[in-house]
Amino acid sequence: MRGGAGIFSDLYPAQISTNVLSNPPNAAIWNIQATGPDIPLAPGVANGAFTQAAANNAALVNGFASGGTLASIRAAVPTFNGPNFYSTTPHMVNPRYAEWNLEVEQAFGDKMVASVNYVGNRGSKLLILTNGTNAFVKSGTTFASLPATAPDPRFGVVTNLTNNGISNYNGLTASLSRRLTKGFTGTLSYTYSHSLDNISNAGIDQYSLNQFGDSLRYQVDPQNGRLNYGNADYDFRHVLNLNYVWDVPFMARNRWIGGWTISGVLFKRTGQPYSVVNTGIPGKLLGNYSTTGGYVMADFLGGPTPSCTVNVACLTPAQFATTATQTDFGNIARNGFRGPGYFDTDLSIKKTFRITENGLAFTLGANAYNILNHQIIGDSSATTRANDSVDPGTREWQPPDPPAQSPHS
Repeated sequence: MRGGAGIFSDLYPAQISTNVLSNPPNAAIWNIQATGPDIPLAPGVANGAFTQAAANNAALVNGFASGGTLASIRAAVPTFNGPNFYSTTPHMVNPRYAEWNLEVEQAFGDKMVASVNYVGNRGSKLLILTNGTNAFVKSGTTFASLPATAPDPRFGVVTNLTNNGISNYNGLTASLSRRLTKGFTGTLSYTYSHSLDNISNAGIDQYSLNQFGDSLRYQVDPQNGRLNYGNADYDFRHVLNLNYVWDVPFMARNRWIGGWTISGVLFKRTGQPYSVVNTGIPGKLLGNYSTTGGYVMADFLGGPTPSCTVNVACLTPAQFATTATQTDFGNIARNGFRGPGYFDTDLSIKKTFRITENGLAFTLGANAYNILNHQIIGDSSATTRANDSVDPGTREWQPPDPPAQSPHS
């Protein structure tokens, strides 16, 4: 029997400093959008992209240095829009984790060992990005608790980094190992676990980029974090592993007939969690998701959620509110749905030819990956929108075109 516990600190990714350093007036990244059919891209061309960006930058820098206002800057550059801003909590601290485990191991004879290991941890003071803390809604649109006008029109999108994130993990692993029995060595293990957090990897290094809802980067509701706490992006509830090596004992000492080795691995797990997002909602919002890649989760109306298979829909648009009727950031926690499971087994066969009696040998082998040719299915396209339709026999639907964006810095 063995166990342990401890309190540990962690470092946050260094790339977050780049976002802070790009805040004006230190530096500004300008997005220039054409107002006509095209815009000159060559430097030095009148009314070109570079000329417009330079004019916006000069107006911002000069206005900031002289105590100017948004109105005075726009008087010089009418197309000027407030810059995006990246802020952090006033007293950032390193994330911290409490970790513990307890393992019981039992030997059976001198060749077999069984063990059961419980592992848990709790994270606190974790990083979480809140996208669009100054978000508001378009005129005539009702949406949750957001205001109808910009809280501070001097800025575009304000993204805030805080230490409000938490995480929890509990897992139990049972394993059985057998060694050197007629040339056979193998280990079989099974893990049941549950991992929860607000945002996996702080939203800075996404776990998955396969589909829209695989890894959300921001706090979904900028005014309330309740929707974010749910299954972690890498919450695989059941995991089964098998690895083995068999040195075939038949005629092992015969230089030409013996010397065979068969080895392989088998891996099976349940599906990855994901969120269903409504890509039509950002069009209702300003100063928020429509310009920075955040998503709003769809309102789930209920119904069956079968496991995804080829040509069988995981979910249908009818199970979710339309863009016209949804007026909130979602009604279920992040990562509330689960994709198809994963299975794979690989096989290796080798033949060793002894060349000399003192150990010089030559080995020839073949490796087969996914030897059963098992089909691996990814998550469905986890998006809905108003007036969606799904053709019979398909399992996914595509998002609409992104909403038009106004010029912003």
